[in-house]
Amino acid sequence: MKTLSTVHGAISIVNAIATGQGSALGISLETCAEVTLTSDNLVEVIINNDKSENIGLAQECFKLVKMKTSESCGAKITVNSDIPIGRGLKSSSAAATAIVLSCLKAFEIVMTEKEILDLSVQASKNSGVTITGALVDAAACFLGGLVVTNNSSNELLSRVIIDDDYSILIHV
Repeated sequence: MKTLSTVHGAISIVNAIATGQGSALGISLETCAEVTLTSDNLVEVIINNDKSENIGLAQECFKLVKMKTSESCGAKITVNSDIPIGRGLKSSSAAATAIVLSCLKAFEIVMTEKEILDLSVQASKNSGVTITGALVDAAACFLGGLVVTNNSSNELLSRVIIDDDYSILIHV
């Protein structure tokens, strides 16, 4: 079975590095993750917008979701994104969350939003792509709107839906 999930990027409002608390705002740039389970135990990762990008995050997302099952399988994971990598637009958090969502769909696992965010953040930590734990980034990407989090205690403190009529200019 092939599954597809789409998650948006985000921008930081308050960076969480200094205090552990941060704020971010979801934006309309997208990352799509497609997962197809395979009969072997291999995890093939294709990142179409940047072939040189490290595949460790995708492999970690799959590993963490697979641990929730008794399945013996591998996967082909394909990531397509219009979020520029390494520009502060939360490309890693968007990718992690999209991959986790697609893996959950592939295994037919239902989780709460909090559990999905926890898996995404854990994959980011385990693969070394985050300094703060990335909860604020993952929450803004997954939930959209304006979010405020305490990354130290892994809590979503606030979420505000932002009117779609606003436009922002991002220079990268």
